[in-house]
Amino acid sequence: MADGTTKLTLPKTWVASNQLTQILQKTPAKYVYKKPSKGGGKPFEYVTVSYIQKALNYIFGWNWDFEVVQHGIEGGQVWVLGKLTVRGTKPGEVIVKTQFGRADLKKKRDTGAYLDFGNDLKGASSDALKKCASMLGSASDIYGKAEYKEETSKDPVEGERVIQTAPTGPE
Repeated sequence: MADGTTKLTLPKTWVASNQLTQILQKTPAKYVYKKPSKGGGKPFEYVTVSYIQKALNYIFGWNWDFEVVQHGIEGGQVWVLGKLTVRGTKPGEVIVKTQFGRADLKKKRDTGAYLDFGNDLKGASSDALKKCASMLGSASDIYGKAEYKEETSKDPVEGERVIQTAPTGPE
């Protein structure tokens, strides 16, 4: 475009435009929380798994499911490979996203035994579900910040959505 901006359009899919609008909307502030980064870094924003589940229910009418495909323990953490499947109303209308999640293993101080392995596994599963849902666009304004910084080594400007497009030709 003449002013240097790029107009983006989404390809036609079975996902309805109102569903896309709901998926890509700004996350309501009342559902956004902050917690400190490990090692004393800058606090980061997150949403709860309950918010993601409610959003998926609202957007896809409970026509979704999540399963843990694999799990394991490594380096003091439990990890899971999770798979989110959302469906439309007709056969073949399916979107599947897979992603890893993790949680620190908590141990008893006196014996070193796991405090509650099931709870740690649940935490890793919740992390994987949130990451899968973010691949659809849910809470992308929250989780996209980390990816933007990781890819550019710059902090995103607060209040702006950053959309990058590939160059269309030589500069």
